[in-house]
Amino acid sequence: MLHELGYATLRIDMPGCGESEGERGRVICLEQVECVKVALDYLGERPEIDSGRLGLMGSSFGGAVSIYAAGTDERVAAVISWRVFNEPLTAIQLGGAGAILVAVWMAQRRKGRPTGLV
Repeated sequence: MLHELGYATLRIDMPGCGESEGERGRVICLEQVECVKVALDYLGERPEIDSGRLGLMGSSFGGAVSIYAAGTDERVAAVISWRVFNEPLTAIQLGGAGAILVAVWMAQRRKGRPTGLV
């Protein structure tokens, strides 16, 4: 669908997931963030890709990884994240949502954009 709308896309399987190599069931957020950064490196080297307009999209844990990666990598201009938490109240109590909001705020601030959240 995104390709039909004119977007270049790259879908990756994180290590240990899908068709990727790696230990099955090993789901470590920071390792997955590093994999996202490798994918950003790859896209940034492609001549047909505008490296100033890179975005991330993820669902569930991938949504959280996308937000975290955006907060720590200035190459990310946009994030679409959905179904990150099944229980938002629990996430807030555990500090997860707060950490994600801080990551989004940091990314927006670093890029000189308004820091209000929609």
